[in-house]
Amino acid sequence: RSSTQGAWAVTALTLLSALSTFGPETQQRQQGTQQDKQQQHNKQQRTPRGFGRVAILAVLAISSVSLHGCNIAGHATAEWQLKPSYLANFQYVPTKLSVPSGDTEAWQLPLSQAVMNSCEVVGLKKDEECSGNGVCRPWNMTTAASNPRIPALTFCQCYRDWADPQCRTRRKSQAKAYWLSLFTGFLGLDRFYLGQFWTGILKLGTVGGLGFWWLWDIVYIGSAPVYANEFRLAADLPHWLFVGSATGAAIVAGVVLLNLGGSELTRRRQRTLLMMEQEAEFFRTRSAALGLGLKDKSSLNANTMHAYGSF
Repeated sequence: RSSTQGAWAVTALTLLSALSTFGPETQQRQQGTQQDKQQQHNKQQRTPRGFGRVAILAVLAISSVSLHGCNIAGHATAEWQLKPSYLANFQYVPTKLSVPSGDTEAWQLPLSQAVMNSCEVVGLKKDEECSGNGVCRPWNMTTAASNPRIPALTFCQCYRDWADPQCRTRRKSQAKAYWLSLFTGFLGLDRFYLGQFWTGILKLGTVGGLGFWWLWDIVYIGSAPVYANEFRLAADLPHWLFVGSATGAAIVAGVVLLNLGGSELTRRRQRTLLMMEQEAEFFRTRSAALGLGLKDKSSLNANTMHAYGSF
């Protein structure tokens, strides 16, 4: 509500500024209609400056009603407050440490008693801290030591494969994403695994960006844990394995391409030699049939080499 009222206040100030700016100028224009041509000429020279004022006031008016979090329709809740809160999504609701006999209430405490993480709960068992997937670590020990009135803050330090403030979300595997990128990256399966649906479709439609996007993602995913949706990948891919496998794959690809290119070049040379031999045999047969013989064999060879080129 306060942000909406602020937007209306800015809009009112903008309108007052417009009235104060254009009021005297409008009166001068009305008086200018009764003055001589020189005053009309001066008024025409002021027109571009007046247009600039209009543009500035229009920009201010648009900005005042389009501020982030403001809604001129009059909603009581600002737009940014409607988005889900990160801390509210991953807050921890403690359970009762003991329940009297005959008590039919649930073990779970009401939501109003939720805390940021389980490290704030005194007396909680170690295997229940951080959902059993991490340990509690102090954050501001230096500040707390220098000022005893400031309590030390403690947060969950999750194990490698877990994330979020309470260590309840399993991370996706960097190793799995890397192998998908290395062997099926041209199909976009690595992007689909990361939860990036639209880029996966684009990568599939372009066959890995004609190979360039494929190579980029191999290095991008293998060199470090990248983000997948909200959290990074689990760092379960050793760096030496990434370097070795990527280098080995590049060597294998180079050898395959070299063999394919060498085989094609050898085929072309053999085809050229065969055509030269067939042409020479044709001229020998023709000369023998006409009883002329081959008197200028060097000239024949020169013409043949000129026709097919050196090899």
